[in-house]
Amino acid sequence: MKPGEPWLEVGVDHTRLTKILLALATLGVAANAQAELAGALEFNVGFGGTATGDPDKGPSADTDLTTTLGITPMVEQMLGKVVGLGGEFGFLWAAPDAKDADGDAVTRRLLLNPSARVRMSFPIVDQATFDGFLAIGPSFWLSQDKVPDAAGGAFRLGWGLRFGFGGSYAVNKSVAVYANVGYQRLQSFGDDLTLTYSSVPLNLGLRSQF
Repeated sequence: MKPGEPWLEVGVDHTRLTKILLALATLGVAANAQAELAGALEFNVGFGGTATGDPDKGPSADTDLTTTLGITPMVEQMLGKVVGLGGEFGFLWAAPDAKDADGDAVTRRLLLNPSARVRMSFPIVDQATFDGFLAIGPSFWLSQDKVPDAAGGAFRLGWGLRFGFGGSYAVNKSVAVYANVGYQRLQSFGDDLTLTYSSVPLNLGLRSQF
């Protein structure tokens, strides 16, 4: 290379480089076009639940939960046919199997659990697939009637996690029904007490890709 000559001209085929860059751009556009958005509505019924109260001072205590009920809408961006990334917003109604100050059964409280989620799906046979998912995010525990703050009845903040494994069946190219069984845990803090609800939910849902 002589002084003053552009360094880009040394050993570089501009035409070939341009073709390579165009090919990479085309592949990126094609990959993005193949990604699909999926939405689902899920209904949850939890069994064998446990409420654990762990005060800063004093012994912890475990109580059975009544059957938990939940609804979880969600949306995912499908990265090909196997992996989906997205978010969900869980509405869970749960309560300890206990009596309040008036001797009545403790009413269920509403827990809100917005989460980020990942799902993996593997073909089994025909239109059936094996699904597995993991979701984690903050939790908001709304106040519970007739339960004192010291027992965790006030509004609380915490985190939540749930995962499950099951299967789905594609009714057509856009709609699938699915079911899975997993584990759900929500934990909150405050009022010198750590309160944890955990259960084994059965999840049933309807998923659509668009």
